[in-house]
Amino acid sequence: MQNRTYARCLSLIFALIVAIACGISALAAQEGTPTLPEPSEQFYILDEAQVLSESTVQTILTKNEELYAQYGVQIVVLTVRDLQNRDIQSYASDIYKAWEIGGADEKGLLLVLDIAGDNYFTVAGAGLRENMTSTALQAMLNQNLEPDFAAKNYDAGVVKFFNAAAQRAELFVSSQTPAPTVPAPSDSPTSD
Repeated sequence: MQNRTYARCLSLIFALIVAIACGISALAAQEGTPTLPEPSEQFYILDEAQVLSESTVQTILTKNEELYAQYGVQIVVLTVRDLQNRDIQSYASDIYKAWEIGGADEKGLLLVLDIAGDNYFTVAGAGLRENMTSTALQAMLNQNLEPDFAAKNYDAGVVKFFNAAAQRAELFVSSQTPAPTVPAPSDSPTSD
């Protein structure tokens, strides 16, 4: 009888230890993975680091409305104060997917600026990747963003990069859009 009581007591203690260990592991995992921000009401811009001017924000919003209405393209800019040592590439990819940038056709581009980490990264969706290759994006970043980013003039760099990306995306997507079908002259009925 004492052996059964002893065995039950050991089982309860073991179960309690396992439950506590699982709870601690879950909390540690939760603390190690910061939650992703929700998109802003305007969707195309979330300036958490507050480094962009109202003029730049309006440029991004206005051009995106045109791009989306005509071609379904979305170019999103996110600035963060500090990623707290989180890998910017993974963070940007997670944001791109979570926010469903570019819609079902994945005609989207995301630019993330980590101000404290002194870093930035872009993610292009499958619908733009043929034109926005990693080489092309790196060249655009080097030419349009990097000089101002290095000088901590984030606003100027973002607007230059955004304008270059919008122009490139628009040219690419407009060339991919099939022209309306018009019957050839030989297909039209003739009158005798």
